[in-house]
Amino acid sequence: MAEELQGLLDRIHQEGVKKADDEKNTIIQAARKQAEEIINTARQEAAELRKQAELDAANNEARGKSAVSQAARDIILKLRQEFKSRLENVIKDNVGAAMTPEFMASILRQMVEGFKNQNPDAEPKLELLVAAKDLAEMEKQLRAGLAGNLKQSPHILAGQDIDSGLKFSVSGDNVFFDFSDNAIADIICAYVGPRLAEMIKA
Repeated sequence: MAEELQGLLDRIHQEGVKKADDEKNTIIQAARKQAEEIINTARQEAAELRKQAELDAANNEARGKSAVSQAARDIILKLRQEFKSRLENVIKDNVGAAMTPEFMASILRQMVEGFKNQNPDAEPKLELLVAAKDLAEMEKQLRAGLAGNLKQSPHILAGQDIDSGLKFSVSGDNVFFDFSDNAIADIICAYVGPRLAEMIKA
């Protein structure tokens, strides 16, 4: 009887140990599987985060380069505009200093002489626009310098848009000449401007 009881106890013990071992192995396997899943998920998330970070960094770098390029273009455009404005002011100041009534009268004398040489029988009539400040002196200069070349005295008016220089036409010639400060400044700026732009660009 005691032996049967001992055998029963031994069998129960063995079955209990085996069941515990099986449960332990099942738990360990489940834990390993879960751990692998967690690790794989973490790796995927880390890879996606790294990829997104690299993409964000590339986008930020591209935006930064674009912003720097735009700022550089804006600065160059402002410099060009500033140089052009200063150049126009310098040219106008120098044109104003150079285009004295005496000098303008000498230009007119030469042009009238050239016109008369090409058209000996013509009687040119000059119509002029000059700066208001030069009107009286121009009338004086032209009376003294063109009296022998013209039968009709030049018609001189003050031009509202002229600070210095003059505009004039010769009747019958259908040609209008513009030697005003604005026109001369435009011509010089058109010549110098592209070269100045190249200097700024370089």
